[in-house]
Amino acid sequence: MLYYPSYEEILKTKNSGRFKTAPVSCEILSDVKTPIEVLRILQNVSGHVYMLE
Repeated sequence: MLYYPSYEEILKTKNSGRFKTAPVSCEILSDVKTPIEVLRILQNVSGHVYMLE
Protein backbone atom coordinates (compact mmCIF):
# COMPACT_ATOMS: atom_id res chain seq x y z
CA MET A 1 0.00 0.00 0.00
CA LEU A 2 1.09 3.50 -0.72
CA TYR A 3 0.48 6.10 1.98
CA TYR A 4 0.52 9.81 1.34
CA PRO A 5 2.11 11.80 2.90
CA SER A 6 5.00 9.67 4.06
CA TYR A 7 5.67 9.16 7.76
CA GLU A 8 8.70 11.46 7.55
CA GLU A 9 6.59 14.24 6.01
CA ILE A 10 3.99 13.87 8.77
CA LEU A 11 6.73 14.17 11.41
CA LYS A 12 8.02 17.36 9.76
CA THR A 13 4.50 18.81 9.80
CA LYS A 14 4.02 17.83 13.45
CA ASN A 15 7.37 19.26 14.52
CA SER A 16 6.70 22.56 12.76
CA GLY A 17 3.99 23.30 15.34
CA ARG A 18 1.70 24.88 12.74
CA PHE A 19 -0.86 22.07 12.63
CA LYS A 20 -2.44 19.70 15.15
CA THR A 21 -3.70 17.15 12.60
CA ALA A 22 -2.53 15.84 9.25
CA PRO A 23 -4.63 14.15 6.56
CA VAL A 24 -3.33 10.75 5.49
CA SER A 25 -4.55 8.78 2.50
CA CYS A 26 -3.90 5.27 1.32
CA GLU A 27 -4.51 3.67 -2.04
CA ILE A 28 -6.00 0.16 -1.88
CA LEU A 29 -6.52 -1.92 -5.02
CA SER A 30 -10.19 -2.75 -5.47
CA ASP A 31 -9.54 -6.23 -6.82
CA VAL A 32 -8.40 -7.31 -3.34
CA LYS A 33 -11.23 -5.87 -1.19
CA THR A 34 -14.52 -4.16 -1.93
CA PRO A 35 -14.87 -0.53 -0.79
CA ILE A 36 -17.45 -1.52 1.85
CA GLU A 37 -15.13 -4.21 3.27
CA VAL A 38 -12.31 -1.68 3.55
CA LEU A 39 -14.58 0.85 5.27
CA ARG A 40 -15.70 -1.74 7.83
CA ILE A 41 -12.12 -2.81 8.53
CA LEU A 42 -10.96 0.78 9.01
CA GLN A 43 -13.92 1.65 11.26
CA ASN A 44 -12.65 -0.97 13.71
CA VAL A 45 -9.39 0.96 13.93
CA SER A 46 -10.63 4.56 14.03
CA GLY A 47 -13.84 6.54 14.18
CA HIS A 48 -12.41 9.05 11.71
CA VAL A 49 -12.82 7.10 8.47
CA TYR A 50 -14.29 8.52 5.26
CA MET A 51 -14.75 7.05 1.81
CA LEU A 52 -14.38 9.31 -1.21
CA GLU A 53 -15.21 7.95 -4.62
